Amino acid sequence: LLENNISVSFFNRKLRAKVEEETFEYGQIDKIYGSGKTRVPVVNSGLEMTVQFSENDERTINLKWATLQPAHGCVDLSSSKGAVTVASGVRSFADISDPKIFRFPSHYARMNKGMIVVVQPTDATFFALVELLGVFQEDILFRWQVRNNA
Repeated sequence: LLENNISVSFFNRKLRAKVEEETFEYGQIDKIYGSGKTRVPVVNSGLEMTVQFSENDERTINLKWATLQPAHGCVDLSSSKGAVTVASGVRSFADISDPKIFRFPSHYARMNKGMIVVVQPTDATFFALVELLGVFQEDILFRWQVRNNA
């Protein structure tokens, strides 16, 4: 553009962040380890993934993201055996010392941005905390953390 005498300028920091959000490339999306943050495509049929305790510890919990509704800012997260419990009133993972204090486990949770859930199948020896960070037109951004049962 500059070579053709067209004026260019950089986006401000906030707009750059928004553009980067919308042009994010997906990493590995079928298996995640330990803790982290990732963006995954969730279009109608959903996405099944495995949370593995660590790369060296093969314990796993299955998750499924489905029913993306970007206009309503929500998505469904499910797991087997009634393993999903909404962590009501929690603002961060650090607020959760005992996952058993949250009641009413279900097969799924309809999550909005900022919501945190505990995923702990009855036969699991660990649990996963999952927070929905963003809902976009065809994908979501979330973070997770695994912990051993107390």
